[in-house]
Amino acid sequence: MSYSVDQNQKSIIETLKANGNQVIAMASVGGGFPDLHIVNKQKIVVLIEVKFGKDAKITKPQMIFIGEYKGYIGFAENEAQALDLAKDPVVFSLSQNDKNKIAVFALKFTKKAMRFSSFKKEILGR
Repeated sequence: MSYSVDQNQKSIIETLKANGNQVIAMASVGGGFPDLHIVNKQKIVVLIEVKFGKDAKITKPQMIFIGEYKGYIGFAENEAQALDLAKDPVVFSLSQNDKNKIAVFALKFTKKAMRFSSFKKEILGR
């Protein structure tokens, strides 16, 4: 199985670790599993899907995983977003409402992937 690592993932990992978080890179797992598994200072698990650049894509398996995941999960395009997710996942992770929207969209989505910028605007309204 082939996989790619976003260009910003290394700096995000370094920043998270420097701020006391345990970080496990998971990009090689595949199947839509997010890029990073974080255990923050409060010992709370947070999953982070890293995205980089204007051409970043989100795949259907990623949408399905995120839509079905019951724990804290979110997107990070930079170090600050990753730190926010790690420090306060209650505030910065995807809400259950967002995950429900993603799950419904994924069921109807017929392509392999879409631009992350379009996904954010159309599905998350951001």
